[in-house]
Order: sequence, then structure tokens, then C-alpha cells
Amino acid sequence: MYITGESPLVEEYAALGSAHGYDVVVQWNEDRKRDKEYRRSAIVPAGTSIALELTNTDLERKKRNLQKLDKALPPTAAIISSSVTVSASEQATWIINEACFALQEGVSTPAELDTAMKLGVNYPRGPIEWAEAIGIRQVEAVLRALERDLGEDRYRVAPLLHQMALTGEWWNRNPREGS
Repeated sequence: MYITGESPLVEEYAALGSAHGYDVVVQWNEDRKRDKEYRRSAIVPAGTSIALELTNTDLERKKRNLQKLDKALPPTAAIISSSVTVSASEQATWIINEACFALQEGVSTPAELDTAMKLGVNYPRGPIEWAEAIGIRQVEAVLRALERDLGEDRYRVAPLLHQMALTGEWWNRNPREGS
């Protein structure tokens, strides 16, 4: 299995593939320090039967990756490309963005939002916890790409989220709120 694209999607799908017994080779779009958990190669290994393309913030890069896979793989290989609306990480970005609107409007606290999502809809994490796992800059990048590519205002980045992405500082939880 060959996986190319953006972090954290590459890691998520590489972990799933490995857990199901696939020999996983990865290539990230962005420069990364060596990841010792997975083999890394810019060249698609011979004999690859499944390839995943997981780029969602740069459509030109996605197109180049897909062209590379199309040239390198035999016609019998499956090439699976993520769409801008299917991954759990991308869906989480919408929820995180809405949580940021709620926070900036004083509707709730970070701890209350996490609890509400976990207990109310049985999600494994709340929006603040998802943002911490994905990374606030990645959340903003995905939302900006969705807004740009789909032209829909519903992907407009909350000012609070944008400010936190600029400064690199995510929510500083108040100990009395629990974390």
C-alpha cells in the first residue's frame, strides 16, 4: 500500500493499513523529519496494488500526485483519492470551527464543548480535543482550502481560530474547567 498526501491523514491511514496487515510505504507532501514507523519513498514501489492520495489543501499538488500514481501503477491497481468532504479529519475541522465561533461568542467553555460532543453525539473526542490532535494550523488550512475550492461561506474560518493559527497558540485551558 502506497500512501501520499498531507499529515495527519497519511499517518491515520498508514496506521489503519498496517493494522490490517498491509506493507505500508508513505510519502508526505510537506517536508518531515524521518518517521521511523513507516517506510518512506518518493518512488511508488513495484507491485503496489493499492494507492491512497490524501491531499486536500492544495489541488495542484493533488493533481500531480494522482498523475504520478497513474503513470507508476498498473491498470489493475486501485487508486483511491480523498474528496474534500469525506475524511473524518476534515469533518472534524467543521466542528472545530463552529466550536471556535461558540467560544468567541461566549456560548460555552472549551471543556463544556468537549463534554457536549462526547456525551451528546457519542463522538470519541470533543472539538477542542480534535483540534489539539490535528493541529490548529492544519485545521485552518483545510477550512481555507474548502472555502476556496467550493466557494461556500459555511467554510469561513472563525476569527478566533484564525488568530490562534497565526500565533500558534491553541486554547489554554483553565484548570477549573477540567481537561
